[in-house]
Amino acid sequence: MPDGNHTGGRLVTIQMETTSQRNRVLEQVIAQKQVITSAKAEQIASRMLARQKRDRHLMLSLGSALENILFLDQTGKVVYCTDTFLGWAGVSDIEVACGSRLEELVAKIPDQQCFARGTMVLFCDATGAEPVVLRH
Repeated sequence: MPDGNHTGGRLVTIQMETTSQRNRVLEQVIAQKQVITSAKAEQIASRMLARQKRDRHLMLSLGSALENILFLDQTGKVVYCTDTFLGWAGVSDIEVACGSRLEELVAKIPDQQCFARGTMVLFCDATGAEPVVLRH
């Protein structure tokens, strides 16, 4: 006849084995998640590096552009423009242009200058809607 200690000891051993098995499973799950997280982090870093290279190339190309090129945010404010645009718009510093609304900058340009250069000023938003001709 088993005594209380023997039966109790067996129960404790089974519980410890079960707890130990659960811990091993949890450790494996954690290890797998760390591998996945690490792979995702590498993927993100790789994409960011590729984007930085593209952005650098774009900025170098735009820096030497002879065209009036500018980027607008969703509110119509300038976030980047070429030196050519600055000269055309009569703005001395890119910091003045950036943050200004396109309409404010274009309003300062005499009509003769727009027509003489055959320039069409368009405002396009990020939604893909049809561009709006501000001056032609």
